[in-house]
Amino acid sequence: MTSNDPKELRLPAPASQPPSSTQNQFDPWIIWVTFRRCWPWAVPVGTLLACVVAILIKESFVPTYQAGHWLEARDDYLVFKGVMPRVRNLATTERALFFSPIVLEPVLSDPELRKAPSLSDPKNAESKIRKNLSLQSGGTASRLIVSYTDTDPVAAAMIADAVAESYLRTRDSFDQQRVDNLVKWLQPEVRRQEQRVEEKRLLVESLSKSTLGYSPGDRLSVADDQNRMALLNDLQAQITDLRVQ
Repeated sequence: MTSNDPKELRLPAPASQPPSSTQNQFDPWIIWVTFRRCWPWAVPVGTLLACVVAILIKESFVPTYQAGHWLEARDDYLVFKGVMPRVRNLATTERALFFSPIVLEPVLSDPELRKAPSLSDPKNAESKIRKNLSLQSGGTASRLIVSYTDTDPVAAAMIADAVAESYLRTRDSFDQQRVDNLVKWLQPEVRRQEQRVEEKRLLVESLSKSTLGYSPGDRLSVADDQNRMALLNDLQAQITDLRVQ
């Protein structure tokens, strides 16, 4: 017997899939599984590679040393306060002078300093000294630290001292030039004041001669001096006789 009723077809339900966030999440268990399977050969190989790298670094490593020279500015005036003020913030304002050829050429021309490892090559000695030389603040605006870096600690100290001494010589010459310019600028005014003082002196002498008959500033001759001393002695003797009487 055949039935004409349509049969109901049932499809299997699709399997449930995990969310995308669960698929992309890293499972720390993988690290443990990997280490447990690979540690017999990974640990020795890693230790060997670390030893090789350490030996290469030790053989190629060259230690460097840094030496410093401290400088500090003196009082802020030379003649009168405010006339020639000192330089403020030495680490910033004096940088151009330290790296100028005026300061570095005397250092590079010293044969003893050219024996330093960083200055031994004449081709790049100037670039090396500019690269290894550094300026730092000493904690205040008037303090400065001149530092130099080299593979030889003694050479680093010698170069730092030489650069500081060359700077001081250059700065002293500049300051002396400033003083000379100041003196030249003040000379006309000094002459003018000297002339006024001389005029006042002549006026005082003329007034003294007109009122006292002599000038207190004039020197007496030897004869006048002896006559006056004799007169004083005579007057003193008369006073003594009057006291006795």
